[in-house]
Amino acid sequence: MPRKTENRKFWGEQTGVKKDLDIRNRGIFKSYLHGDPIRTLSERYYLTEQSIRRIIRAERMKE
Repeated sequence: MPRKTENRKFWGEQTGVKKDLDIRNRGIFKSYLHGDPIRTLSERYYLTEQSIRRIIRAERMKE
């Protein structure tokens, strides 16, 4: 039976994936602020440099 629209959960809420990604992204941003280069972060987190830049930009907007 489908859920009512107001009772639906957003992506990642039920499994906690969204929370885990938020924690990871904050860690990436803090490392960047402490001087870690984007290339190093990219290799450490197995993400492209463009993804790291996108995460940094998004975390800056939250501040």
